[in-house]
Formats: sequence, structure tokens, C-alpha cells
Amino acid sequence: MVYKILKPGGKIIGLWFPLDKTMADGGPPWGITIDEVKSIFKNDWIIEREEFPEISIQQRKNREKLIIFVKQ
Repeated sequence: MVYKILKPGGKIIGLWFPLDKTMADGGPPWGITIDEVKSIFKNDWIIEREEFPEISIQQRKNREKLIIFVKQ
């Protein structure tokens, strides 16, 4: 749905968490991998920025990743 309403050049900014938990572990929050996130956006999107946030609460340090996708 977002793809349909977002103009070319529009961005989706996501803070993906938790990266160290599997779906089998249950939730919420439900676990996800970076590969899963990228596979969702593999067509018609490019990654503008990808990083582990420098500012994060201790419990989420290196367990969340900021990714900005740009619609082509």
C-alpha cells in the first residue's frame, strides 16, 4: 500500500527491531533479520542509508538497525 501512495523519490524510514530474535521465539515484538527486511524492499527501492544507531537505549544497542529506503 505504501508503494502505491508514495511518489518516486519518497522514503520509508524504518528502525528494525529486534534483530537477534526469531519468529519462533514469539512476540511481540516479533524478530526479523536484515535479509528479510531487504527482501521485502528488493524491487523498486534503493537503500539510501543503513546503520546501527549511535544513540540507542542500552537494551536495544546493536539489536536494532536504521534503514532508509527510497522509492524508484
